[in-house]
Amino acid sequence: MADAAFERAIHFRRHDAYKLYNIGRYWVWRATTLPAGSNLEPPSVSCKKDGIDKFQGLFRRSLEIDRRYWKKAIEMVWKDYPDERIVMGIIPEGDKDLGGRVKKWLGPRK
Repeated sequence: MADAAFERAIHFRRHDAYKLYNIGRYWVWRATTLPAGSNLEPPSVSCKKDGIDKFQGLFRRSLEIDRRYWKKAIEMVWKDYPDERIVMGIIPEGDKDLGGRVKKWLGPRK
């Protein structure tokens, strides 16, 4: 039920960076509860990869609208998914400036 409620919030607040950021935070946690494997029933989120894709997309959308939450977002993702590819997946496509900032932040953590 929580997943469905968040989907409705995304639908009605798709241009609200703060709301998207917070729903992304939920999906970082939620993805940790999902099993590994493949999703057999799109568009549901039923495996860890789908959960990761979900929060990456939400953070990308949030950061396209307002970058102010970038550091909190990467810190949250890194905590549960200390993988550079997963963290870099939250950066909006083509945003070289933010990508550089995140790579700099990741530097000592690799």
